[in-house]
Amino acid sequence: MLFTVLSYVVAAVHVLFPPYLLYRLWRMRFRTVGAWLIEAGFTVAALAVLYLFGRWDVVGVPLRYGIGAAGFLGALLSVVRVYDRPFATDERIRWRWGALIEGALFVGLLIWGGAGCWPGRSAVDLAAPLHGETYYVAHGGGTPPLNYHGAASTSQRYALDVNQLNGWGLRADGLTPDSLSEYAIYGDTAYSPMSGRVVEAVDSLRDQRWPDEDQPAAGNHVWLRRDSLYVVLAHLKQGSVRVEAGERVEAGAPLAQVGHTGNTTEPHLHLHAVRGPAGATSSPDSLADGSPVPVTIGGRFLTRNDMLPPR
Repeated sequence: MLFTVLSYVVAAVHVLFPPYLLYRLWRMRFRTVGAWLIEAGFTVAALAVLYLFGRWDVVGVPLRYGIGAAGFLGALLSVVRVYDRPFATDERIRWRWGALIEGALFVGLLIWGGAGCWPGRSAVDLAAPLHGETYYVAHGGGTPPLNYHGAASTSQRYALDVNQLNGWGLRADGLTPDSLSEYAIYGDTAYSPMSGRVVEAVDSLRDQRWPDEDQPAAGNHVWLRRDSLYVVLAHLKQGSVRVEAGERVEAGAPLAQVGHTGNTTEPHLHLHAVRGPAGATSSPDSLADGSPVPVTIGGRFLTRNDMLPPR
């Protein structure tokens, strides 16, 4: 129920917030160009936050570009309302403190989120874990505005959550469909992102429509190891895992199918990497507090709203 409500809230914010910002900007009366600049600056900063950090796969990725273009153009064209006004007057300045504070908050959010667009440390390049041109990064990057994982677990700071887009640019047929098969990615094959050895493979957990607290957070999953590098692919479909612990796999080998198991609200593929002892042979679940490793796919450090590079 909570997830359904949140999905509708997210959709409403993406669709209604930009028009509201433009309505507010065009309805205000400005005595000076300076006052307009403050309000227009806030509007552009707020639109940029939504454009860069929003979950556009929920409402349709094409809508991102339409709303983004219309929003920024509308904000810039509003200068016609003040083109004949002075930049400032000799009267006592009446600061628009509300707009200044709001603008500062959104600019700060842009800087914070933007810092997560670079790995900040040496990254490991992996092969694409999904093959195709329609896979969308729902969570990725190095800061919470782009990727909530780091706030929940340090070891998952650079984790990737990947969805697939259907023909409408949506992750699913509807906001919260009842059938798992209505999610575009459900059942797609996940491939090994590197050559290495399987350390752990879990395949017995049932797929679920809603999160099951009795299941391990990763659900069905595969841990791979190469020297001191561990990589996990999580939330896999029951009965689809093709490998066993101890088996050696090559990059690009099929591992399993994307499912909906573990601590997750909808089908997607989760991937993250950590560093551990080079000689470790035990389950890497003990590496939950290990050192997070940034990953690149095809040489690219992916963040929210990026598309997974095709194989």
